[in-house]
Amino acid sequence: MIKPHHTLDHLAPFTETAAAAVVDAVHADLRDLSAALHAAGVAVLLRAGTAEMIGQNANADGVHASGSLEARQEALRSRGGDGSVGVIAQNRHEAMLLGEAGADYIWFTAGQDLSSAEAVELCAWWSTLFEVPAVMAGPLSEVEDLCATGADFIAVTDLLDQRDGAAALERVSAGLGEAAG
Repeated sequence: MIKPHHTLDHLAPFTETAAAAVVDAVHADLRDLSAALHAAGVAVLLRAGTAEMIGQNANADGVHASGSLEARQEALRSRGGDGSVGVIAQNRHEAMLLGEAGADYIWFTAGQDLSSAEAVELCAWWSTLFEVPAVMAGPLSEVEDLCATGADFIAVTDLLDQRDGAAALERVSAGLGEAAG
């Protein structure tokens, strides 16, 4: 997840392995970040954006919707064009509602109402039953648990804040290798 304090220099070690990056829609260098990520073949998803923002000013590939359940449902209803809309789900009911509403992915992570262990269980449940791709998100310290969920994608939420990017990527790769077993 690219936060407002991250710069283009933060991205360099990670662009070779990333499929997508979630970027704060209010990032001061949004256009430059989008261009750099696209040049590296990385899709750009706007966090806290709306479906109407896809392609506007930021040349984004999609929106990563959060907020209330109603806000996430509205992001799905208002989608237009080719952009993807992914959503955060905090329980089984939300995940099923949002999946049925057309989400391109369901993002599972610990939150104010969900512990890390509960998020891992929720993602593992989703991954075994549904076709909509699952993203399991969490800190590098939990990467082994994240990888063991069977999620289609792993999002290490604090990856760009690691002092040693290469070591962090090695840890992620090791976790993926263990999960593939």
